[in-house]
Amino acid sequence: LAAGGVSMDLVASPELARLAGDPRFASLLQAMERNRAPIARAEIVCELDAPGLLPEGIDLDRRRRRVVLGSFSTGQLVTAALDGSTEELLPAGRLGGVAGIRVDPVRRVVWATSNSDGEGEGPPPAVVAVGLDSGDVVARKELAAGAAPVLLNDLAVTPDGTVFVTETLQGAVLRTCLACPGLELLLRSDRLPLANGITTGGDGTTLYVAHAAGISRIDTTSGAEEWLAVPPGEVSVGADGLYWHEGTLIAVQNQPFHDRIVRFWLDEAGATILRTQILNGRHPGGMFHSTGFVLDGHFFFNGVAGGLPPPGGLEEQRTYLLTVPLGDPPHPPPANAFGSRHLAEPAATSCRLRGRPLP
Repeated sequence: LAAGGVSMDLVASPELARLAGDPRFASLLQAMERNRAPIARAEIVCELDAPGLLPEGIDLDRRRRRVVLGSFSTGQLVTAALDGSTEELLPAGRLGGVAGIRVDPVRRVVWATSNSDGEGEGPPPAVVAVGLDSGDVVARKELAAGAAPVLLNDLAVTPDGTVFVTETLQGAVLRTCLACPGLELLLRSDRLPLANGITTGGDGTTLYVAHAAGISRIDTTSGAEEWLAVPPGEVSVGADGLYWHEGTLIAVQNQPFHDRIVRFWLDEAGATILRTQILNGRHPGGMFHSTGFVLDGHFFFNGVAGGLPPPGGLEEQRTYLLTVPLGDPPHPPPANAFGSRHLAEPAATSCRLRGRPLP
């Protein structure tokens, strides 16, 4: 874990605290302490003028060059310009909690997951398509009622318009389309614990799904699933947003023990993680990140100031759009004492908002 960039308070565990006098354990503590240092390559693009939005899913409408955001707190959809100004696309209350969204640029719709409040109130869980130009709900694919609670989470869209969605609590992947009668089960497995981020591979026939045990590769036709192989010194667990880009996977790993955005470099078969490039880590000032998109050689992603829940209450929660350059990594450096092959080096910890340093 130390080699993979993880930082945990090991001495807080009574079972491990008794190892404090062991020099090997002391070396691990020092490595994890070093892992706390920010790797601050990202810059803040703007602060959105919509406090309390609490966006979980974001994507880009490339035709209009506007960011589309879904609100988990209000159930609305908004679009934002890169100066932070927002416009309402779908009013609050039309959807339940929006966990994930994904733009289909060909059919000019944005797909969003809509979840009930857990108390049986509001509309049933569904995957909803909203016109990007009209703001109209053009399709609603409801999940059949069941006894077990569900959380429709993130989405991926293939070039032919097929939509795949993760269901987190049951470890499932569902699919639908504009013309489909409803949601169809592709896969349910205990090998997908807390299924979350999802993306399609380059050919559109492979899915990558992030979950609590790592990342799985799934065949979209058969539903066959396998975990990505992870060599020693790499940590693939804890990803929220997940994105395919030029044969690599970009992952928003937002768990407290690593709190970073990484790029996983894969082998030619797309079945093994070879190395990890840290794009940004432990953003100065504290931010909660969940999802993003690639544009012009950069990864853009959301940031909720102060983490979740917001310290001043939801109405004071501030949301930012940040960006970090992707770039090509150098050749893998020699392994350090713990076998780490991470490619990023800590940079200056300052960040900027519209050209001004942040406090």
